[in-house]
Amino acid sequence: MTQVAQSVIAGNFKPGFVRQGFAEGMLAVAPFGPSVPAATQQLVNDSVASLDKGFNPFTGPIKDNTGVVRIAQGESWGGDKMGNFDWFVEGVVGQAK
Repeated sequence: MTQVAQSVIAGNFKPGFVRQGFAEGMLAVAPFGPSVPAATQQLVNDSVASLDKGFNPFTGPIKDNTGVVRIAQGESWGGDKMGNFDWFVEGVVGQAK
């Protein structure tokens, strides 16, 4: 059971903005359908395992789709900065604004 659910049951819930994912147990991969190739299943499971071990996919250098470095080499963005994305990553076609 999540911490949020436990706090509601305990009567001490405090509203707030929370960003959590696989590493915190807030997300899980749904079962794969029969048409998902084994190699794809392995890739997804390996990716989730790396997140569980602390891998941060928001570690630079990361450029936006105009070539501007948005997250510098060695810098990592956590949940506190996830609301700051107002740009598309390199390779995505389009404009965010």
